[in-house]
Amino acid sequence: MKTHNSIPIIKVKARDHYSFGFQIGRQLRHEIQARIRENKKIYRELFKKNFKQLIPYAHKFLPQTEKYFPHYLTEAQAMSEGARVPFRELFVIICEEELAHDKSIPRCTSIALKLRKHEALLAHNEDWLPSYRDNGLALIHGTFKGRSFLALTFMASMVGSSCAVTDRGFCYATNSIDFKKFSHGIPRPFILRALLDVKKHDEVIKILDLCQQGLGGNFMFAWADGVIGDVEEFGQRHTVFRDKQFLAHTNHPLHKKNQNRNNTYKSSVARYKQVRALLRTQKTFSVPFVKRVLSEHKAGICAHEENRRSLYGATIASVVMNPKKGWMDVCAGNPCQNHYQRFTLN
Repeated sequence: MKTHNSIPIIKVKARDHYSFGFQIGRQLRHEIQARIRENKKIYRELFKKNFKQLIPYAHKFLPQTEKYFPHYLTEAQAMSEGARVPFRELFVIICEEELAHDKSIPRCTSIALKLRKHEALLAHNEDWLPSYRDNGLALIHGTFKGRSFLALTFMASMVGSSCAVTDRGFCYATNSIDFKKFSHGIPRPFILRALLDVKKHDEVIKILDLCQQGLGGNFMFAWADGVIGDVEEFGQRHTVFRDKQFLAHTNHPLHKKNQNRNNTYKSSVARYKQVRALLRTQKTFSVPFVKRVLSEHKAGICAHEENRRSLYGATIASVVMNPKKGWMDVCAGNPCQNHYQRFTLN
């Protein structure tokens, strides 16, 4: 198994969901087992929640998941078998954000922009609990039914649960919004897994409209033809944002009707305004410029929380993707301190 700093890199090839999930679990067996052990401590210390007590709460997400995505549920069950961990424990990790919905953790900045007429970039800082800097992510170079993708994936979660680029000329990233607005819908990692199979532009909205999600969120995407977009899912309604040059999103609703005192966090608004201010200084964009934006410390775009047992988010990875050329630049940890490495679909 190769690694990029602290991020393991695996290749998986399969033609059915069971085989695909089992291979991921088998190749990341030790890492998945270690992640579950660590999270049992985290939930007790940070969230004041007992892991065993979370299991029945996680199972409340199963009916909707089985109704809409039974094939991906098979994939998750196979992953638990490959990793030799109980499925009930793995499913708690998959539902982590939904189960911790009462704890708002400032995190994540996403940017989509046009390089030129028919080319776009999608950039994303993945912020989460500081302990996830170690054994928190994996990069999966997958081939499923003959189609390939590069997927940055939270350890012990569904493939593509952070962001991904596919050989269909599509890439995506996601941020959470309004942590207090919660329902027993579909856990977000299953929605993101479904996006890996998207073939056409309109399928993104169809997947997001298919079922109610557990938490509100935004889904930013870019296509090989230069189309960029952002879908803000809030409850059972969505808002689509499009722009000719660039889009940005952090962790608060942009649609005015969705904003309130409880979900429009000052830290998120500050990051959003800073990103837009930096992007507006340029008439044209480049990869080095975007990486500088992701490395900005003003307003906390590049987050440096060092306390492993803190509820404040830290930047655990930074990513830039080009869907037309089929590459993903990945930086493990803070981009101001560490280097990006390029991975390609070919």
